[in-house]
Amino acid sequence: MTGRAERAPGRLALAIAGIALLVGAVALYEGRRSVGPVPLDAITLTVPLALLACVPLTRQRGSALVSDTGVVGPALVFLGFALLSVVADGLSVETFLTFTRYLFYVLLTGAVALVARDASARRFTMWAVAVAGTATVAYGGWWYVNSLLEVRRAAAEAGGDVPSIALRVVSTFQNANFYSEFLILLIAVLGYLVVTEKRVARWVAAVLGVAAGVMLLLTYTRGSWFGLVLATALVVLAVAPRRAWIVLAAPVLIAALSPTVQDRIVALITLEGSAGFRLRLWRVAGAAILAAPLSGSGIGTFYDAFTEAVRRDPSLAVGFEFYGAHNSYFTLLAETGVFGGIAFTALVLALLRVAVRPLLDETLPMGVRLQVGALAVGLGAFALNALTSNSFQHPQAAVYFWLLAGVLIAVAADAPGTRIDAPAAGGSPTRSRGRLAGMIADSVSARAARRASDALAAWWSSSVTRAVLVRPPARDAAWLLSSRVMRFVLGGPSR
Repeated sequence: MTGRAERAPGRLALAIAGIALLVGAVALYEGRRSVGPVPLDAITLTVPLALLACVPLTRQRGSALVSDTGVVGPALVFLGFALLSVVADGLSVETFLTFTRYLFYVLLTGAVALVARDASARRFTMWAVAVAGTATVAYGGWWYVNSLLEVRRAAAEAGGDVPSIALRVVSTFQNANFYSEFLILLIAVLGYLVVTEKRVARWVAAVLGVAAGVMLLLTYTRGSWFGLVLATALVVLAVAPRRAWIVLAAPVLIAALSPTVQDRIVALITLEGSAGFRLRLWRVAGAAILAAPLSGSGIGTFYDAFTEAVRRDPSLAVGFEFYGAHNSYFTLLAETGVFGGIAFTALVLALLRVAVRPLLDETLPMGVRLQVGALAVGLGAFALNALTSNSFQHPQAAVYFWLLAGVLIAVAADAPGTRIDAPAAGGSPTRSRGRLAGMIADSVSARAARRASDALAAWWSSSVTRAVLVRPPARDAAWLLSSRVMRFVLGGPSR
């Protein structure tokens, strides 16, 4: 890995520059202009440039890393059905451009995976995301403080009260939901840096992670909150099951201290406001899926499918002529057909499964498992949030999902040989407990929580689910990656 990189520093530098350009431009610039039917923005301009910048290095490194993940098969099936939906829709410019976007996502994942095999490239990429993300946090915080002062001033002049949710932070993104999706990925990146860095850099990453967490709370996006909590709990269950209760205690404490968070959670449970509205949107999405179950309406055309579904059955009307499904998977089921939507779901699950074996491998150093776990938290939270949001249809946030998926593949591939400054599996440094910490640990509630965690850990260790997840993926696309086309793109035979 490092030897090849050292022999071609120019290729590695070019690839890193392309990825850094993408990372900075997409996070900090949200504008869009159209040239004819083609929209031009930071994503459509920098993703192709990043892919081109990676070609010299990927040609040198070969394709074995990507073909051994179990990801290529679902990706090809999804892209195949997505292309069929383009044809079924009459080869419109809109559907073709949307198909191209998803194609570039898949290619970006593979390219980043090959580039990130180099430790220096991986570290640079993660810090580039951290720096760009921190810039959005700083801007979002500045905007929130100034806007809140204006809202309070206006409320005081009008003699009214400030609403419990006066503002939702947007920062450089178009919508608070979009920004929250980016923030859960940013938190994962900063968590990865906390694990891998040392001394000052580690503390810097930790402080930035706390700031990103505060900003995530201020987006008031419940799907991202619950996605992050659930993904973190699952990762901790895999790595340190007896400490899983701590993960659940933190959000409970936050909710107990924040009446606004309590209101958002109660509204979700009682299906008031946007929660109940989502259920109505899902009914429309179901009708759109049934309207074209095989071919789909055409990738990128859900709004049209939504309008047609409501016109066919006015009882489905939600007060808008068109609206998003608020579920990425339903959206793609409607756009690419049942088989295309299932293939996309399988692709996301395959990417997440890349993290499972290192997480459950107790022979690996704990630090390595935590690296994989940090990335798995972000990707898993994003995928879970997509159940209640169009996360994968929000390009400004989604592009980071695919980028981090590539980094995850590289980290998982290097896991057996990785050594970082962290305790080995099965052991942890002994630390003295203070009086308060000792009282909490010895309390009745803490003992009960530990017993529950022990029972859960015992069940998990002997479960069929765990046994299935740790099986290695099949080599699912060797025939394609050894073809003439892929040899031209990736160079000679797999190395």
